[in-house]
Amino acid sequence: MQKQPPEQKLYAQLFTGRISVDTALRLLGVDPGGATGWSVVQINFHDSDEPYIEVVQRGQVGDPDKHEHHAELETIMQTYGPFTLIVCERFEHRNNEFAELVSLEYIGVVKAFCQRCHVPLVLQGSSEAKHWADNSKLAQLGFLISPLRMWKDTNDSMRHIVYFICCSNKRPASVSALILKARSALLQRLKVQNLPRR
Repeated sequence: MQKQPPEQKLYAQLFTGRISVDTALRLLGVDPGGATGWSVVQINFHDSDEPYIEVVQRGQVGDPDKHEHHAELETIMQTYGPFTLIVCERFEHRNNEFAELVSLEYIGVVKAFCQRCHVPLVLQGSSEAKHWADNSKLAQLGFLISPLRMWKDTNDSMRHIVYFICCSNKRPASVSALILKARSALLQRLKVQNLPRR
């Protein structure tokens, strides 16, 4: 079962060709689990030094009680690509063994897609993104969806993108300069001066 926030518009049909990294970057954030949250963000660099960052689409697939959404996740990646980069929450050992095993399956779906489509993959910890890119920062950027409990996994996928842009050093060399421009724009909007140590 896939659900999407009602205020989002579908832009997938606009991006059927290859995206030029000179003008735009397209990132996918994934928060894998019993319900998998996902967010597609495009960073546009047209006629301006300051990039325009837009949420193309986001949503959640799966149901915490019914954990089978491998094909739906694959379809989302095929529909909203091509991606410059995918940021996915990595596996972290917690006390819920079943949740861990399910998360690993969906991380595997993302890894297989990245290998097949030659898309760089960045895996980052849940605690990194969720602590730094909190609800306050997402709201300040206009990226937070309410009600929070209903959209928890989708908001978490957006946290991974925001954390990656603002704090990560795991940038592919081919797009590093553009990611740094996007970082500067987001940090100005957030009025953040001190970044976490990496």
